[in-house]
Amino acid sequence: MAKLYGKGTIKEVTKGKKYHITLSAGRNPITGKYDRYTETFLGTKRQAQLRVEEIRKELESGKAINADKVLFSEWLEQYLSNREGMGKYRPATLKHDRVLSKHLLRGLGAVRVVDITPASVNEFYASMRKSGVGDTTIKQCHRLLKTVMKQAVNNDLIARNPVERVDTPKNPKPNRQWLSVEDATRMSAICASGTPTANTTAVFLALATGARLGEILGLTWAHIVLDETRPFAHFIQQFTEAGITAPLKTDKDENPVGRIVPIDSSTVAVLLAWKAVQREQLNQLGIEQGNDTPIITNNCGQFLDHANFQRWWRSFCVENGFGKMVTDDGKQLITLTVGTDTAQYPESDYCIEWRDCDGWPCDENGKRFSRSHKRPKIKSHYEGLNFHGLRHTHFTFRLAAGADIITCQALGGWKSSAMLMNVYAHPVAQNVWNSAGFMDKLTTKQLV
Repeated sequence: MAKLYGKGTIKEVTKGKKYHITLSAGRNPITGKYDRYTETFLGTKRQAQLRVEEIRKELESGKAINADKVLFSEWLEQYLSNREGMGKYRPATLKHDRVLSKHLLRGLGAVRVVDITPASVNEFYASMRKSGVGDTTIKQCHRLLKTVMKQAVNNDLIARNPVERVDTPKNPKPNRQWLSVEDATRMSAICASGTPTANTTAVFLALATGARLGEILGLTWAHIVLDETRPFAHFIQQFTEAGITAPLKTDKDENPVGRIVPIDSSTVAVLLAWKAVQREQLNQLGIEQGNDTPIITNNCGQFLDHANFQRWWRSFCVENGFGKMVTDDGKQLITLTVGTDTAQYPESDYCIEWRDCDGWPCDENGKRFSRSHKRPKIKSHYEGLNFHGLRHTHFTFRLAAGADIITCQALGGWKSSAMLMNVYAHPVAQNVWNSAGFMDKLTTKQLV
């Protein structure tokens, strides 16, 4: 049982936000130095006072932290629990930290905090990369590990943060995608032809407005004005991956009115056609279409889930040549009907899944799979255009058509034009060729 002296001190570091807590256990008879327990606390002063009492009870009951025996797994759990108890961080942030902590626990969970060195951290990152973990995840783990170990320094578990002596993992190469003029024209024609659906309408809206997926899924008919003079879409909310409607990401603190994006006659025609089809579908479900009805609905007439849409999006892109399914060994996975000529699909480049004339999975001889004749498992993943690439496409074409930067910034909902110019603006091939003849115009004095 530790013997404490005094009531402890609370030093205010940042007014009303950050405090430094110190508790004294008197002079150590062996070292001759004073033993102190210190902790940096984020919260209000009242919460800091309550934390002092918690620490006092822990120390007096013999639960004081022994720096030489604390495992990293124990310290990480304490750090994450403290953050969750503060109530200052978004649930999504805390959830993301928990996901990253699983990577840290695999490599460092059984290691004592005092035994973590720069060499062991570098070795841990190398093992993560070798096991297939992406550069983005490794960098995020580095950021979390650095913060956790900094807190260990503040609590006198270690004298120096070893992660500060480790080079920050490299930035991942950005995977920015956009469509050419030809591909964008083809995609819009596919979505505008035939019987409209909720999914194809969402794709057309993304091309027409440059909105994010959550913003399009969060639209209701009250947010669309189809007036012939000035039709527009009013983006004021988003439908999140958690399945709830929420304010726009950029509108949480400063612009609760959202943003208005004008739409053209072709977009109006697509929306009117889909509105008529949706009304019939909802009537069959006994639901009346109204202003609160989502524009992009699922089979039950409710907001469409992100995961379900993304699943459809991948199959849509594969079917129309905007993406492909690739096996782990780099072969393109395709589906063929038994009897198809495979001369143009060499085994070195393609992996074939067979279907019979009725569309059932079968082997290359047309025999359907059963319990005794099991279907082989083929691991594959999607490679191709992601939905956010339509946002890149929209603003690339807007800028290429002569729209000014400030207007595009307002339509996209960015706080700064730097994001627009550095990330979303891409060269358009036709404009590159149109720029030819510069010297001819210069020499003939036609350049203005």
